[in-house]
Amino acid sequence: GGLTADDLMAPVLIAEQLKSAELMPKIMTTQNLPPGQKAEGVSDSVIAAAIEPSAEQLIFSPELVQKFAQEGNEMLAVMENALLTLEAAPVRLELVEEAFRAAHTFKGNAGFMGFSAFEEVSHALENLLTEIRAGRREVNSPDISLLLETVDALREAIRQFLDGRPDYLQVKEQLLANLNKSLN
Repeated sequence: GGLTADDLMAPVLIAEQLKSAELMPKIMTTQNLPPGQKAEGVSDSVIAAAIEPSAEQLIFSPELVQKFAQEGNEMLAVMENALLTLEAAPVRLELVEEAFRAAHTFKGNAGFMGFSAFEEVSHALENLLTEIRAGRREVNSPDISLLLETVDALREAIRQFLDGRPDYLQVKEQLLANLNKSLN
């Protein structure tokens, strides 16, 4: 399970012109120019993309996106099952650990893929689980309900993301506000 080092090979730069034999030497030459000087015909954004591509400039293969979604849904199912069982048996703190590990894996996969909305929400979810896990909070019904609502929202967001909706996590700000409010 989990995204592997082989998956690092999946991204390709949107800036296809970087592959052209004419442009790559210009970029390499630009890297060796004195500060303030640049090669003609090469934009700063193209140079930046060549040196260090951002998540927005990466395209992942459909297979890798499917793998993220599949594993994401698996991690959400693990969290949901652990939280539902924990709600019925709040003394079983190993379930908090199980939910935390699933949230941590989900967050890591989202971060690897550059899906910041998923990463931010799962990080906030993980923070609440950390407080319970560390014994700074007791297991309580409002927290469990909030965590389950967040899991449901992430599951729906994955579905919308796969449907190609750019606003796949419309409720991100509300989820973050609710999770952060719960921590304070």
